[in-house]
Amino acid sequence: MKLLKLIKLSSLSILMCAFVCCSDSDEPKTEPEPELPIRAFEGHWIKNASPYQWIIDKNGDVKTVSIEYVISISSLDINRDSVRVKVNNEFKLDFMPEDSILTITEGEQKSQALVTTLEPVLITFTDLETEKETKLRKRGVCCTAAPKSIENLYLAAHRYKVHGMLFRSAGEVLQYYYYEEVLDYEISEYTYQPGDDNTAHLKYHVKYRINPNKVISYTGNPNAGIDITFDIQGELDMTFWSYVYDEKYKTELYTGEFDGKVTSIVTNNRTGKVTTSEITGVKPFAMMTPDEDEE
Repeated sequence: MKLLKLIKLSSLSILMCAFVCCSDSDEPKTEPEPELPIRAFEGHWIKNASPYQWIIDKNGDVKTVSIEYVISISSLDINRDSVRVKVNNEFKLDFMPEDSILTITEGEQKSQALVTTLEPVLITFTDLETEKETKLRKRGVCCTAAPKSIENLYLAAHRYKVHGMLFRSAGEVLQYYYYEEVLDYEISEYTYQPGDDNTAHLKYHVKYRINPNKVISYTGNPNAGIDITFDIQGELDMTFWSYVYDEKYKTELYTGEFDGKVTSIVTNNRTGKVTTSEITGVKPFAMMTPDEDEE
């Protein structure tokens, strides 16, 4: 009887052991992704003696972006300088830490450089053929999520009069080309919704008139009675690339690209002429803190 009980207990132990072993083997084992050496280059960088900012993602894909202030020349001083954003070039980096060699692939062309400094905020490398040295100083990080809010940020793109918008609290959006002192707003509204990862959706509608009486008062010129109405509606899917926070000046900068459509209707209230234009497609953008004296 004792022997029978022992056999039963042994069988039960074997079954339990088999169950546990099977359960362990059935569970999918997820292994962490290997850390790519190129991840050391990930971020938003400034290159020495260059107007272009380097945005390098986790895979080593690089975009060089220019964010430039363009002086607006006008007979009347009723507008700000504009900001234009452009992607200058795109290429890929591969890094071999064993020999500190950086391979740069641009189209069909490849070149190699020796990395002499690899620090969290500074990277230095020298082209093996031309011996030209490049220094990259880190300014910011790549975006893994879209900002929760775009309040008090200015949207700049290539078409500054259309995409040049300043987003305020409570869903209010203002244009950022003409000075507020010469304008009357009829419509000023926007909605912003962060999406998955570093994406978001933006919709805005702003309609404003350049008031001729305000222009005359602001400029002191009795012949400067411009009377034009702008009606601009935009809907954009946004992807954010990088984020920079300037500790010294307490300013923010986001870069990215959007895809969508903006319709601009411009009415000359004196002649009645109406001009309608649409801007569509993928374009780079920057969202930034406006200058203190221009808020």
